[in-house]
Amino acid sequence: MNRIQAVSKEMLVVPAKPLKVKKAEALYDVPPVRMLIEGFIPRGMIVGLTSYPGTGKTWLAMEAARAVATGTPFLGKYPVKHARGRVLLVLGDASEADYGRQWRRLTKDDYFKQVIDSTPEAPETADVDVDEDGNAYPVFVHGDGARQIEVINPYDGIDYLAHSGFLFEEQKDVLALIATNKRAAAEREGEHLKEGGSPVDFNPTVTGYDLIVFDTLSALTRANQNDNSEMEVVFRNIRFIGEQTGAAILLLHHNAKPKEGSAGDDWRGAMAQIGALDCWFQLSGKVKTTARTLSPKKFRGITPEPIRFQLEVNDPGYARLYAETEDERQIRKKAEEDAARVKLQQAAGAVEQLKALGTFKRSQADAVLQKLIPGWASLKDRTLQRRTPEWLAEHGFVSEGDGAGRTYRFDGK
Repeated sequence: MNRIQAVSKEMLVVPAKPLKVKKAEALYDVPPVRMLIEGFIPRGMIVGLTSYPGTGKTWLAMEAARAVATGTPFLGKYPVKHARGRVLLVLGDASEADYGRQWRRLTKDDYFKQVIDSTPEAPETADVDVDEDGNAYPVFVHGDGARQIEVINPYDGIDYLAHSGFLFEEQKDVLALIATNKRAAAEREGEHLKEGGSPVDFNPTVTGYDLIVFDTLSALTRANQNDNSEMEVVFRNIRFIGEQTGAAILLLHHNAKPKEGSAGDDWRGAMAQIGALDCWFQLSGKVKTTARTLSPKKFRGITPEPIRFQLEVNDPGYARLYAETEDERQIRKKAEEDAARVKLQQAAGAVEQLKALGTFKRSQADAVLQKLIPGWASLKDRTLQRRTPEWLAEHGFVSEGDGAGRTYRFDGK
């Protein structure tokens, strides 16, 4: 039966249970949204992250997991709003070997630091292993029968599922993930009691996982991503996961392909998906460079500033992500100001040449702009039909006539 059904007067004879409503004053008691990672991820919300392949979505998600698990700043700058947390990575986009290689490169320095800090008298006793690429990483079994050395794994709070068969539209998978979160919550309470805490002072609002990362949406659903009805079901289940676990959801997805009137930074698939997101960030940057920008495309509440950072992953044995420093920000701002000044000069030159023409047609304006404005020469016919009139209107020109007889002149107002 079609799930969309019309209601008729005849149906009013069937008794119905009234909906449970609240008084508007109860809204005053609803707590404000708290941030998990300042400027990026709110607690309990669905956060979308898109980019083109190879830009660094997974690297950034792993950095977020690292920060939440250790309670240390994201990208070395943005505070995590609690001590060490719990994270679940649901991985389906790459092979488990690729994820492992990325994780070792990103976190092994923290592993080694913890090993040395834990064994100051004899750090050389901390065991290490070597992967097939020759990269060393710690093994957390130390000492012998006579002398055991306890080393704390700084990432004990991170669990992962790789190619588990999990699908958002499968009810049993969603319920199993929620059960996994409940188990993690019980483990956290056990850790609290083990450390000498009492059941009375354990915070019952503590979730199993503070952050759940899904990489990627496409890999974790068989639903038609261009079908609003099917994707509404998928996102209803994602919302249910968030509500039942209390975790922030970081959902990685791909961009749509570039097309006429779009730079290709849209969310791929049905528009209903965007409406279901609480926040959405676009990760941009050229693949062969290290500079990256995380820009908010949607954010419920006060929209944060873009996050600019460096993604250094070219060394096969090491990876580092770090936020823009103040010196780098000053250099970037000056470069942007210089570029804006040059752009104004180029625009002023084009305006003067067009004013000298008096009355002119769009094809004449095209020729001037293609000569003086960088990038204009690469625009195609349909794009020129839209962009040139827009540019003329922005710079004080008005049009007269219609169709092939339309002309433009400078209005001067």
